[in-house]
Amino acid sequence: MIMHFYHPKTKVLFADIDKQTARENGLYKSISALTHMLENPALSEYALNQLAMSCLTMSRNEGESDADLIKRAKEESRIERDEAAALGTEIHNKIEKLLTCESLVFDTRSPEGNALSMFMTLFQDAQILAVEENIICHTHRFGCKVDLLFEHNGKICLLDWKTNKFRNNKYQPYESNAWQLAGQSLACADNGIKVDEWYNAGINVDPKSETYGECQIVSWRKKNGEKKVDISRGFEIIPLLSKIWDIQNNFEVTI
Repeated sequence: MIMHFYHPKTKVLFADIDKQTARENGLYKSISALTHMLENPALSEYALNQLAMSCLTMSRNEGESDADLIKRAKEESRIERDEAAALGTEIHNKIEKLLTCESLVFDTRSPEGNALSMFMTLFQDAQILAVEENIICHTHRFGCKVDLLFEHNGKICLLDWKTNKFRNNKYQPYESNAWQLAGQSLACADNGIKVDEWYNAGINVDPKSETYGECQIVSWRKKNGEKKVDISRGFEIIPLLSKIWDIQNNFEVTI
């Protein structure tokens, strides 16, 4: 199975290598390997809905069986998913470039510009500490990439950009997003940085939506709407998942 791994000393991310190669070179798994171990009903439902929409909107070819139609719909969904991931990476890169340049000038009509405008409005006078930085958690043997670490009103904050399609014109983060931030927070703590606040910034990348390019920022500090997710649970969940993952995959583990 191909996954992403981090070098524990150089912090370099190795994309798309197999577990055996990673094991032989003493690499650490990524935080996403741990969050993927948890069930995500909302995300699974979204994927099924996308597949269903593909089937409903596709014209059946002459003589095409149900099985072939579903197969073609799955391929269409995969292509759409890959294109969305590529767009997400592009927007991440543009945000990183804007945040690290000397003159912060951007077009608020673009998704990345809109996102930065929202960030600067909510967090005036924020001091940027890290942008798109790889961080290693040696205690729990995993690596992660922090999108944005900043200080605001005397508190250290983590923010993770998420590009997706809004539902009913509203950004609705998944529980796995909270666990991902919890893992990043553990990695920061392992490097002497105590995080006080956690945020997801959703960027609507659905070109058919009237709110295309809009950014909405959600805090995990308090109970998040109906989800009632307590991010502090992640500080217990992630270490347990890390141990289980290492045991299952025959990686070095200390219990």
